[in-house]
Amino acid sequence: MSADRESKDKKWEQVQIKAFKAWVNSTLQSKGVAPIDDLSKEIPDGVKLIRFLEILTRIPVGRYDKNPFQRIQKIQNANLALHHMSDKLGVKLVGVGAEDIVDGNMKLILGMLWSLFRATRLKNITSGGTSTEDALLTWVRQMLADYQGINITNFKDSFNDGLAFSALINKFDPTLLDYNSVFAKKDNKEDNIEKAFSLAESGLAIPKLLDSADLLAGNPDERSVILYVSLFFHAFVAAEERRKEREAAEAITKRQTDLTGQLEMLEEEKEEFNRTRSTLKDRITNLEDEAAARAKKLAEFNKWLEELEKELEYLRKRALADAEAIRLLEEKNKILASLLENGDQLKNGAEDARARLLADLEELRRRNRELAGEKEGLDDLRRRLITENDKKAQILADLEARRQALLNEIEQLRKLIQAELDKRRAAMRNALSLQRELEALKKRMINQGKARVGLDVLKRNLEEHIEELYKWREQNNLSEEDQKRVFDIDKVTADLKDKTWDLQLRYLDDNLQQENKTLLRIIKLKDSGLRLRDVEAKSGWLFMKGRKDWKKRWFSLRGFTLFYFETEAGERCEGYVDLNKGCEVVRQKAVKEDDSAKKQWPLKISVGERKLFVRAATKKERHSWYLFLASRIAHLNYLKSIAAATNPIRLDTRLITLFTQDTVNELHLDHRPIPDEAALALSKTLPAHDETETLSLVNSSLDDNTVRHIADVLEKLNFKGLNLARNSITGVGAEDIAKGIATNISLTSLNLEDNKVDDNGVAALAANVAAKPQLTGLNLNGNRVTARGVASLVEHLGNAQHSLPELLLARNQLGDDGAVEVAKLILANPSITTVKLSGNNIGNRGASALAKAVAGNGNVTHLDLSNNAIGADAIPDLENILKLNNLAQVNLSGNKNLTGPSVANLFKKGFKYPELTYNRID
Repeated sequence: MSADRESKDKKWEQVQIKAFKAWVNSTLQSKGVAPIDDLSKEIPDGVKLIRFLEILTRIPVGRYDKNPFQRIQKIQNANLALHHMSDKLGVKLVGVGAEDIVDGNMKLILGMLWSLFRATRLKNITSGGTSTEDALLTWVRQMLADYQGINITNFKDSFNDGLAFSALINKFDPTLLDYNSVFAKKDNKEDNIEKAFSLAESGLAIPKLLDSADLLAGNPDERSVILYVSLFFHAFVAAEERRKEREAAEAITKRQTDLTGQLEMLEEEKEEFNRTRSTLKDRITNLEDEAAARAKKLAEFNKWLEELEKELEYLRKRALADAEAIRLLEEKNKILASLLENGDQLKNGAEDARARLLADLEELRRRNRELAGEKEGLDDLRRRLITENDKKAQILADLEARRQALLNEIEQLRKLIQAELDKRRAAMRNALSLQRELEALKKRMINQGKARVGLDVLKRNLEEHIEELYKWREQNNLSEEDQKRVFDIDKVTADLKDKTWDLQLRYLDDNLQQENKTLLRIIKLKDSGLRLRDVEAKSGWLFMKGRKDWKKRWFSLRGFTLFYFETEAGERCEGYVDLNKGCEVVRQKAVKEDDSAKKQWPLKISVGERKLFVRAATKKERHSWYLFLASRIAHLNYLKSIAAATNPIRLDTRLITLFTQDTVNELHLDHRPIPDEAALALSKTLPAHDETETLSLVNSSLDDNTVRHIADVLEKLNFKGLNLARNSITGVGAEDIAKGIATNISLTSLNLEDNKVDDNGVAALAANVAAKPQLTGLNLNGNRVTARGVASLVEHLGNAQHSLPELLLARNQLGDDGAVEVAKLILANPSITTVKLSGNNIGNRGASALAKAVAGNGNVTHLDLSNNAIGADAIPDLENILKLNNLAQVNLSGNKNLTGPSVANLFKKGFKYPELTYNRID
């Protein structure tokens, strides 16, 4: 019996030697120390024992003999080791001295190692037990609570069938072992134990310390079992620590990646800023040179204008002087002509006198012959006649000379006049050319004036954009350099002064795009600041769907990342969702849990193929999370689309503000273009605002593509009023809107005034409006509706069940056929009280039909038929409706065909005429 006992003790001793040797070697090898082959030979000198203790405590023992040869040196090493255990680990060994260790007393050495093991490896196991062994036992119970067929009560009997070890292996890694298959063969205990030992050694690096036969016999060394089970505990702890380290490394890597990305973005922005600053400096220099050159040209032009004005003044005076000279020359010409006429008369008189003298001479000769005796008298008479004749000839010669001189002078005057006339014609041609140039300049000034109106609009947009930029700059505490950047509109105006239209447009567009980039950079910097500061925007408990069941987790939205933890104060993050990775969030239908009356309110968060399902305890809490997530996702996607746009897009700060608002009762985004990117972002965040009752997008450049984004989410919105007036929506866009309101239960008013909606769009709207008794306001003024579109309204709204107080179809293309259809609608729907049909080219037939319908309706109070083609033939029917007491206002202004005496019949007692105009027609 004594021999059996000794053999059994020896066996247990070998088991413990194997177990503690494995533990000591694993500790030594973690720091690169050679392992121990024989505890009885390598522990006694104290060298490996001291190295083992230094690794356990992470505290050096001090100076010791690393190569002891003498017994005293080994005892000193062992004493150092024992004191180190006592001082640093609190392990005080009773009955164990340094000599026992040096002598190789294996039982005492094993007892020492067991005390060290309990102090270092079992002390971390705490579950409310009275000892570390109880705590280890409690840990095993907790780990295997869900496994069938296992009852852990002690270390001696609870592990003898292999099920507990198999369950621990399955808990550690389900892929190593299928517990159900082991449990199915639970009677084959030995195989189960051996299989568990083998898998523990290969899969968990736990050496085989026990013998299956001892376990089956029910008499294992309990200390060995505790040691072996503790190795499982530390394998779990090591795996958890590796996981934490891995997650920490991943978090650090992610943070480093984010910081690297942000630094790269900042570096790119810095480079872009430097390039922009350099470009602006070069451009400023070029603009200054260009401005100087233009100033010089302007001065030369002004000088040329002054010279031109002087030239024109000179030509004007010269023309007046020329006119006066011409008048004087004409008078002189008259005088010369008179003189010439007198000269001709004198010449004719001299010739007559000469003829008479010759006749007298002949008579004298005859008388001389007759009076020969009177010769001397005759000679005297002859001399006198000759003298008188010479005088007369001299007079004639003088007159001829004067005549010739006058003719020469007149010829010279004619040449001078012709030359002056040629100069005057040339001056007039120059004046006409200058006049045409001045007219061209005036036209150019007019065109530039019109262009300046467009420039003023662009400048106003730039000023509005700058105001928004300053607001954002002040709200987000920008750097001092950014704070000093001030936009000077006076300087911009001065810069535009001497530029052409094209250069002005380019200059303003460049400024607008630069400020747009600055604003986009400010918002990105703010987002980066949120990430770096790790600001928590929202947190709370949500239920997250796991593999088998729903788990309660603490969620925290920090910046643009959603983290979740096991506990509220937990430092270890179980996971996260990056909202900037194409994330989407969707509200799902509420569900009841376990057939109870209490509802759960789910959300689905998607990032690509990955999906995270969470539930909130209340609808209000679910809505709050949905609002925060949807707004931030829309914010990120909007900024991405702006940055990626091929053509520069103005950043709309109204949307950026919307993304940060918790409550928006009315949303007005009027009189500024809403491009496709903005409409998409708007459609992503609007469903999160259940409280919004009015959306107004008047004059926002909406077309069919952009309005489709809004129409796609109409069914999810709680709007009462939707105003889309003054856009470019056609029948296609109206059909999309009709589909959107098909399931909407809150909309009461839809305004599509001044768009391009055709009959197909009206037909689609009418069909869906008819099913919405609460939708009583439909404005279709200023579209492209014809008689076919009105027929659709008659088909769907021509009944007393659907209230339609106002029939708004002004400025369409109805004509008489459309007016006849409108008359049918008025007769069929008694709720109509206001009818506006101005500007539809309605003639006598249509007006008569409308008048009869108004009389038959009995509830119409306002009728607008202005600016149509109504003539005198419709007066009798119009006169009849004026007798109705319910009719308060009739507008017939602008109907130019309303003429003739019968018009007087329209002036009824009890009506005022604020726009009474008479136009003469003959």
